[in-house]
Amino acid sequence: MYEGPSPLKRRGLAGVAVLLCWLVLAPAPTAVADTGAALEALSTGAYARAHRLLAAEPAAGSSEAAYWLATMYDRGQCVVMDRAAALSWYRKAAEGGIARAETALGLAYETGDGVSQSYDAAAEWYGRAAAQKEPVALRHLGQFHRDGSGVRIDPEKAARLFTESAELGDVEANRHLAYLYYFGSGVTRDLGQAAELFRRAISLGSIEAEFDLGRLYYRGQGVEREPAAALNHIEIAARGGFTRAQVFLAHMYARGEGGPPNSERAYYWLLVALRDNAEAQLHRDSVRGMLTAEQIDAVEQEAAEFVPQGAGEPGAVAPAAGPTAAAQEGCPPGG
Repeated sequence: MYEGPSPLKRRGLAGVAVLLCWLVLAPAPTAVADTGAALEALSTGAYARAHRLLAAEPAAGSSEAAYWLATMYDRGQCVVMDRAAALSWYRKAAEGGIARAETALGLAYETGDGVSQSYDAAAEWYGRAAAQKEPVALRHLGQFHRDGSGVRIDPEKAARLFTESAELGDVEANRHLAYLYYFGSGVTRDLGQAAELFRRAISLGSIEAEFDLGRLYYRGQGVEREPAAALNHIEIAARGGFTRAQVFLAHMYARGEGGPPNSERAYYWLLVALRDNAEAQLHRDSVRGMLTAEQIDAVEQEAAEFVPQGAGEPGAVAPAAGPTAAAQEGCPPGG
């Protein structure tokens, strides 16, 4: 009569069973490594390789891979740009606790980009990401508490959230916090602290903060009044493409504030500002009347060639240049 395998064989079979269970249940060992390889491929523009690596990972439980797939659909990298697909992948990543994906969903609901606009839903997603100290989410949630969007107005909480975000290096959080100190909303009014926060935002690359600090120098608020310093900061902002700075700068040149009057520079900045600011038209003709025909022609030609310098406000997903043919090779049809 057969009595089953020998004790030695039973131990061998048990070992095989344990090994099979481990192979089935253990996480795929390549998921993290492949995400790293995919990110390297993305950084070098090898979108086909990045897409191939990332597309295999979400099924293995990689929420990080789902997030980066979402960004590829948002940017049209190796795939047809598809906001709905991007949001689907952001949601998968957010459900896995990826803070940047939670922030991306918050931005979508705040602006109604691909979803029905809802401040309540945006606040919920920002709240989840803020709990993980995601700086962009902290800043947006601070704005919500400042303005009462989806949550109750709470200037003190807004100040705390802006402070956390600013300490994590968010550029715009420094500006928002500076304005709270400027107006004394949620914090004790402190113009010197406002100036310091504008300086910090400038050090992080904010063009708008150059204008903010320039106006403090212009008015002598929180700093000594220095029209020349005001002119310098405001001109940096103007060259960066900030229209309000361009109009303000034109007035300074026309009046000779921060330096001698210069009608040509005033006319130049009004022409540049006209692209986005109708207010500039109200002053253009009066300044134009101070110039000769030759000066007008020269300034108009120079203004037509204006190209902004510097960067705009950072977003959750940076724009990407169109992929090259080499980068697209091996991508899905239509990608």
